Amino acid sequence: YSSRCISQSSSPYKYFSAMALLHNPSTMVKYATPEFAAKFLKKVPEYRLRIANLPTPLHTVQNVARSGNTRNGNVNDNGNSILEKLKALNIKLLIKRDDQTGGVELGGNKIRKLEFLLADALNKGADAVVTIGGEQSNHCRATAAACRMVGLEPHLILRTKRANKVEEDRTVKGGESFGYVGNILFDRMVGAKIYTCTPGEYGRVGSKELVRRVCSDIESETNMKAYPIPVGGSNGCGTCK
Repeated sequence: YSSRCISQSSSPYKYFSAMALLHNPSTMVKYATPEFAAKFLKKVPEYRLRIANLPTPLHTVQNVARSGNTRNGNVNDNGNSILEKLKALNIKLLIKRDDQTGGVELGGNKIRKLEFLLADALNKGADAVVTIGGEQSNHCRATAAACRMVGLEPHLILRTKRANKVEEDRTVKGGESFGYVGNILFDRMVGAKIYTCTPGEYGRVGSKELVRRVCSDIESETNMKAYPIPVGGSNGCGTCK
């Protein structure tokens, strides 16, 4: 397709270019630091990806008094709601809808960090990504899905007290499997390689060292280069500190 606008007579997408419709998530773009933030950043990422649906909307919450709460069918607010207090202080409440950054697999603020982290991984020639989090980690779910979108293999270390139950079939009588529900189900659906560690191992060894060990194993057993991402994607690259 060319970058020309699609003909108005032949397509309902007449206001969009073909290039916009055929966006490649793995395309790295030069990162330009916003002027207001430039003086605060010590290490500026060179590239970012365009995976999230940005900008997300900013919604105003109306400071309208409710007739009361409906718990147990009773209505008895007495003007003590947080909205009433904000109204009295003439404060406007705004909600940044980062739940709309993507679908259920990407939605949330984590994808903002991943746009920088995965761009760095691609720029450094990585083939796989390793990160760590709780057993139903939103960060791990978003990382796994985003990795598949840009051609990287996701490896997840999940911290849980039920490490021996992750593969247990939910249909087994009395089973306590958590490996086929919630975010772990999404992790499996995108083909993430799942490892587990106990809270004790997490405390003794540390999340950074656990990620390093898995990266080392991947590189020693395969020809892939592994890229480490810390808990929550919170490092200098992910948060642009």
